[in-house]
This record gives sequence, structure tokens and C-alpha cells, in this order.
Amino acid sequence: MYHGEDNNIHPFYVNFNWEPPVQQSVALESYLEEIKIQLAQIPITKPKHNLPLNERKAITELQNYSEINVNKADKGTTIVIMNKRDKTQKGQILLDDRNNYTPIEEPMVEATSQKVKQITQELYQGGYIGEMTVK
Repeated sequence: MYHGEDNNIHPFYVNFNWEPPVQQSVALESYLEEIKIQLAQIPITKPKHNLPLNERKAITELQNYSEINVNKADKGTTIVIMNKRDKTQKGQILLDDRNNYTPIEEPMVEATSQKVKQITQELYQGGYIGEMTVK
């Protein structure tokens, strides 16, 4: 976002070499130890199912069919069952729509990778990002 502008250090620039000083706090350490003990004593219970047994069995059986997909709906808690062939055909129809998608001549993974490496190196050398961000 700030690439190519002036060389002033941005106000949100983070010095990646800074580490906060260690400060011992007996009260805080005692409190944390007490909380750990209390957490260890809480019994872990298995969560209750939100579906009746017969519905859970039906979903499990449907998941075993190889020609359908059983997924959670995008919104809400509804379960969606879709024929894999229909789902594939709908996806292909979307991809074939030249108003939205254009096939590329060759894969662009390598070219994109090189551009990203070049930009990140320039940002690192300019002091805008740290070594960890480059990695």
C-alpha cells in the first residue's frame, strides 16, 4: 500500500527486533497458578447432540454414499444434500460463462510467485516490512 511513496517510516511500522522486558510479578504468577489448578479440576463432559439419534444415523448413512455431498449450509444450521454430478455441472456452467471467467493461455503461478518475491524484497530492503513478513 505504501510501496513506492516517500521513504519516511510509516507510523504503524513495527520494529520486529523489540522484545518486551521480563517483569516478575509474584501476585500474577500466584493467580495464574491458582487458575491452572481450578481449570484442571473442572470435569470435562461430552457435548450433547443437537439431533435425535435417528437423524444422526440418517446423516451418517448419507455421508457414506459416494455420489452425494452432505455439507452444512452457508447460513444457518441447515444441512444441505447435493448430488455430486449436479454440483459439478453447476460449477462448469459458471466457469463456461465468458462474462465472468476467461481461460488463461498458461499457468500463472510461477510469474505471480516471482512478482511477489520481488515486491517483498523491495519492501524489506526499504525497511517497510521485517524479515518474518518476507518469509
